[in-house]
Amino acid sequence: MSFVPVDPSSLAAIGAAVAGAVTTAACIAAVLASEPLRRRLARVTRRAPQDDERALVRVGGLALACGACVAAALAGTPSPALEAWLSARVGHDVELAPFAALGAAFALGLVDDLLPRGLAAGPKLAAQLAVGGVLVAPLLADAATLEHTLLALALIVGAAIAQNALNTFDNADGAAGGLATLALGASAFPTSGALLGFLAFNLPWRGRTRAMLGDAGSHVLGLAFLLTPAAWPALALPLLDLARVVGVRRAEGRPVWRGDRAHLAHRLAGLGLSSFAVLAWLVAIAAPSVVLGAVAFARSSPWPCLSGLLGTAALFSVALARIARLERRRVSAAIGPR
Repeated sequence: MSFVPVDPSSLAAIGAAVAGAVTTAACIAAVLASEPLRRRLARVTRRAPQDDERALVRVGGLALACGACVAAALAGTPSPALEAWLSARVGHDVELAPFAALGAAFALGLVDDLLPRGLAAGPKLAAQLAVGGVLVAPLLADAATLEHTLLALALIVGAAIAQNALNTFDNADGAAGGLATLALGASAFPTSGALLGFLAFNLPWRGRTRAMLGDAGSHVLGLAFLLTPAAWPALALPLLDLARVVGVRRAEGRPVWRGDRAHLAHRLAGLGLSSFAVLAWLVAIAAPSVVLGAVAFARSSPWPCLSGLLGTAALFSVALARIARLERRRVSAAIGPR
């Protein structure tokens, strides 16, 4: 998987992106077209054979990985942007193990998908930190200096944060995939084409979702964000949403890791908005941090990024206030005049 900037005008880059999208779509379509394969997947995931979309929970991530690999192979696989970015700041070459870490993230998510109740919160967090450990293993093996140790710790924590951010944001059709397409499109153009192939089946074009990302896919996307510094500002919306939900759960005395329908996408859907409308809201809120973050990275200036982060935070707050007002009106209308 490639994470360095590629000129979108390049015919080779466009061809690689198209190939990635076609490969991802073909993998999902092949499963949908095969009744025996769907039933086998349903047995593996321990779900009812007739519940095809739940049985496909891991297929979205696997198909996405296949499409990204095809796109990366056609576009070339130079050093990930994170290595170059860190090397420029510490003054010497920084070596990481990005592809091994991506494989570890996929394996972690796949295990979480296959277990009937998923991984418990503690083991899952430990495994996410271990994925970060795989990423920084060459850095520590090179020379375990204080500088390298601190950098490794920061990357390990960053890996856990990024994986959790995308994993928890994958709570509505197109949410994580749409954000990743927007954020990675400018900095990893060929491989982001695979996301378009996935979104073709993830969004309910004919009233139902045909494939889901699953933990395998969301963990890989989370690590892809970490490996792409230009995409870091796009994590603002998932992290804001996660922080708010955790705060609400703590205030109500509930375990912070226990899922609910209090995420921004859930509340938008609760107002009767379609999956496409919810996705449009999420993209609009994330757009300032994504666009201005890319500008900041291109200009090597922090100010556009800061402006984008503040813009996303402001839109997030305005959206929540608007949703709360509409929810109160619906409750008042349901109760009726006293």
